[in-house]
Amino acid sequence: MGKRTDFVVAVDESDRTSIDGGCAAVLDLLLPFATAATLDGYIGWPDPPPRVLAVQQRLIEKHGEDGLMSLAFDLSVPEDRTDFLALAPWSINAQMADEAGTVLVSISDGGTSLVGCLTDDEAAQLREGLSERGHPEIEVVPGDEWDARRRHRKRQERAAARVTDRLRF
Repeated sequence: MGKRTDFVVAVDESDRTSIDGGCAAVLDLLLPFATAATLDGYIGWPDPPPRVLAVQQRLIEKHGEDGLMSLAFDLSVPEDRTDFLALAPWSINAQMADEAGTVLVSISDGGTSLVGCLTDDEAAQLREGLSERGHPEIEVVPGDEWDARRRHRKRQERAAARVTDRLRF
């Protein structure tokens, strides 16, 4: 297996179908390597489906209304695995890790921020899987490239703001 590195899975943050597709593809790809997971049981997106609300309600009954932060899940336990997979894409924060504690998937803000720790081969599999699932628009970008894009975009925005400020006078 190749070296793992962070890849941003660039879902459309305004489209719940894109978010769900991206999260499902990453979770499905990396679940066989994962042994444990954590999540905050608070939902970070409006209007979750009934199955997500049912999982959240079960967790509230088990841990109390104030006990939904940093919940631990043993992914070898079927109920834990099912609950984690249902709630993770909607959670304000969720992570799935391997036996060594390496975080394989990090999901936050109701699935709008999604990072997978992938090998190059897994990144290629993910791109193909997203396309097969009807989400060819979702990019899978190495983390360092994503950061460079973001820095470039911010420089462009600052430059445009300076030009706009000059034009006002």
